[in-house]
Amino acid sequence: MSQHFQHPRLLLVEDEPHVYLTLQRYLKNEGYAVTLATDYQAAYTQLTTQHFHLAIIDVRLADDETDQSGMQLLREVERLGLRGVMPCLIITAIGTKAMALQALQKLGAERFIEKEPGLYITELLDAIRVALGKYRFSFGIEYVVGTAHKIEQGAQYVRSEEPSWPLPEQLVPQIEDLLGKLFYGANRLWIDKIYAGLSGSFVLEAHPTWPTGLGQSMIVKIGRRDKTRTEEENYQHHVEHFLPARHATHLSTAYTRHLGGLLYTFVEMEAEDTINFNTFYQHHTPQQIGAALHYLFTNTCRLWYQGRTPPDYESLRDLYLAAFNLSHQPDRLAREITSLRPEYDSHDTLISFAAPAVTLPNPLHWLARDEATVMPVCRSITHGDLQADNILMNEAGECWLIDFYRTYRSHILRDFIELETDIKFRLMGDLTPEDFARLEETLINLQHPDQALALPDGLPETAQKAAHVISGLRTEAWRLLDAIQPNVRLIQREYLTGLLLGTLNILRLRHYKETTELQPRRELALLSAALICRQLQ
Repeated sequence: MSQHFQHPRLLLVEDEPHVYLTLQRYLKNEGYAVTLATDYQAAYTQLTTQHFHLAIIDVRLADDETDQSGMQLLREVERLGLRGVMPCLIITAIGTKAMALQALQKLGAERFIEKEPGLYITELLDAIRVALGKYRFSFGIEYVVGTAHKIEQGAQYVRSEEPSWPLPEQLVPQIEDLLGKLFYGANRLWIDKIYAGLSGSFVLEAHPTWPTGLGQSMIVKIGRRDKTRTEEENYQHHVEHFLPARHATHLSTAYTRHLGGLLYTFVEMEAEDTINFNTFYQHHTPQQIGAALHYLFTNTCRLWYQGRTPPDYESLRDLYLAAFNLSHQPDRLAREITSLRPEYDSHDTLISFAAPAVTLPNPLHWLARDEATVMPVCRSITHGDLQADNILMNEAGECWLIDFYRTYRSHILRDFIELETDIKFRLMGDLTPEDFARLEETLINLQHPDQALALPDGLPETAQKAAHVISGLRTEAWRLLDAIQPNVRLIQREYLTGLLLGTLNILRLRHYKETTELQPRRELALLSAALICRQLQ
């Protein structure tokens, strides 16, 4: 069973009965769903509570020759974030050239139409068709079975992050519009899979059918409009010209009032043939994973690192706190630790653990010392959120990247550090605190990229696998710095200091707090941070 997109929804703002009755008849005959507002306040209420594809606005909405409420409504359209999203057509019987220029040039109206008897309705209908086409609205696409339900799921995901937003059923038309714009000209659309994102977004695997046949499968990400705009800008500045042609990710965008949509297409790769790094990790050997990571960092991301800055003294603490949006929340990490340990005091020099029974340096007390984290640092373009779900792969281990919301110049080792924490605290699975501590101490003692990995007896296979993968990951990171910093001890210090900040960041991430099986790993992250501090100290 297939299901169509909604009909074009028009808001008609007109106070004269003989005009709006005539227009309603013509518009409904054209297949438009029309909502009438006969005064400014009613129109404003409709704009703030309902979803429309186009508005037809009369200039004068009151029995007053000086009234220009329609022009004020245009200003509200911009304030509500609808300019560039919902085209507006102005109709009037009192138009002047100055008024037309103001509406078109300053207030963003698509057309200014004078109500000439017998003529303007034809002009208005033509203007509606042109405007809807210009804004790439699609109303003829059919949903293949199950697609409509996945769109409803997506609306739930978005609304869960933004409870003050419209209800999910009111967000569904916006999601439909985004898909219509991103797949403009397609006949049918099937959504095969849907994944919840980590920050109120969701990702779809979409399969369009075009008039001439089946199209390439693609990945679509839908989330907050402002975040989508940021990702689009980051892509243009830091990604588009830097990824190699064979593994490039191309990006298309579309927007509604609240939402933005990103369409990812991959050179030489169908979306349906991809797996994420999590799946690849679970089903491949450490050697295969290491080879894939080597290719990712030396090929896919190569130009990012070639454009690195010369080393300069910076506080890695301050750099990472800014990267994690914690600069203006100085007590956030302390509050997160307190949620685990109500008696915690960030001023204490030591922190104790029951399993394993050990007392270690208090990470937040250790970080408070400026001299602990200031060192020569290189910056380069980094992905900024290099966790497993943002690395798409084929079975051969070739990589394509998505989600560039946090992509900009940052600590050159940031992506290595974020991927290591994702492996240890999410991909590896459950370990006892004792086994986790043995794994962490083994990794902390790695001091050189060519140092053999000596694993303790009895370490679970999942931990052994993680150790080998992380050892290879660190080798890639250290070799990146080898030409800049020949002192391997200082390379280790820089990596571990960044890793300390990345590990503490685990404590604040929502999915570690809300997902039952991940909650115990926050305590492991605190243990890991304290062990790192002991090594650095």
